Amino acid sequence: MNKARSLLNKVVEGYEDIEPCIIAALAMRERIFLVGPHGNGKTQLTKTLSRVADETGRGARIFHADKADMISIAGIPDMERWGKTGKPTFLPSDMAIWGAKVILVDELPRANKERQNYWLEIIEERTFQGLPINYDILMATGNDATYQGNFKFDLALLSRFMFVLPAPKFQNVESNLVADMIKLNLDGGRDLETLSQDLHETINNIQTLVESYKKNEAVMDQLITFCGTFTQFLKDKIGADFELANNPEAYICPREFALHFINALLSLGAYYENQGLEHKFRRAGEDAVKYVFKTRHAGAGEKFQNMCDIGWRQLSNMLVDGINTPAGKMRWKFASAINASQKVSFWRQHISEVCKVWDLAEITHMAGETLQQIHKESVGQIGPYWHIMKQEPTVAHIAVQVEGFMITEVARKLLRGFSDPASKETELYNRFKDHVILKPEDVSTIIGMNS
Repeated sequence: MNKARSLLNKVVEGYEDIEPCIIAALAMRERIFLVGPHGNGKTQLTKTLSRVADETGRGARIFHADKADMISIAGIPDMERWGKTGKPTFLPSDMAIWGAKVILVDELPRANKERQNYWLEIIEERTFQGLPINYDILMATGNDATYQGNFKFDLALLSRFMFVLPAPKFQNVESNLVADMIKLNLDGGRDLETLSQDLHETINNIQTLVESYKKNEAVMDQLITFCGTFTQFLKDKIGADFELANNPEAYICPREFALHFINALLSLGAYYENQGLEHKFRRAGEDAVKYVFKTRHAGAGEKFQNMCDIGWRQLSNMLVDGINTPAGKMRWKFASAINASQKVSFWRQHISEVCKVWDLAEITHMAGETLQQIHKESVGQIGPYWHIMKQEPTVAHIAVQVEGFMITEVARKLLRGFSDPASKETELYNRFKDHVILKPEDVSTIIGMNS
């Protein structure tokens, strides 16, 4: 997020990276958990957002999680009416949770098990003691797990938040940033009126865009397919790793991949479109992978984090703009072909259409990407790929590139045979040395040997 585009820098400095997630969650009436060191503006930000987001006048309620018991959350029980009706009843109180539009839960990891269970019901069901609360926004804050005074955080509770967002740590600051922070902390330094106007306009625009995405079959197919493919990738990798498969911190529940993930893609895509930025869904996907999965499962360790990064690098091209256009549909089909064999099948089926809807630069880039993937994964596909490229005049230059790669690889393979008369390479050399023309299947046989 470019600082010049930021809304939240009217409240705190340094939150540009996670600002899209905060505003997207507000637009979706979703919950966010902001975690990081003390004194870096988490509570200030959430308190201010609580005030500016409450345009209805219903009010914001702020609770300190380590102290919040039933009475401080719900008020004093009306035991007489409770006894008569058999239903929980509480005396009216301006401090209680009832009627609040915005709820801020400060220092949530400091709540003990019993108090975490209170918030589990409030966050998930929007009820307390079975009575409806119907809040719009809930934001929670907490310090890193290393802080003394924190209890072990309930993983079921953590799964209820759409995003788990790391607050900035400010290890390195420049003098101009310090000056900006000082100005915000001085009286009158925060322009809350402008923030309120801009925030409500942005939220309304996001909500409108999200509804338009949901009505667009091509967009939804793209996003749902990406969610399914990425989730399967992670699940397969975790299942194949004994350490992660038996680590509760690495368990990805359906709430994450079938609810939070798709809502994150929709709302973040709308946020970036509202900002006028290209590649809105790819930007959204990168944020969603990071803040729906990686930060939530930080306790699973570096191996889990690396799996998320690898999955994103391999699958990010599945998220394209212009999915309703012929060029966009073709990009999506190309990206949905995950392995080298599928990529070659894509070119076989769609090369004529590709040459009509993509410009030459894009064709060259995608064809080069395919060649690299073949080289890494399955060089036996090089012969069929070469044959496909030779059939279409528009991509004759690609065929030449593939041919150069093949000549190099064939020579390398065959020459290796001289060192060992009994080797398979020598057998290949003797088999093909007198051939004037190599067929695609011959090339694949040679290059694929011992790869």
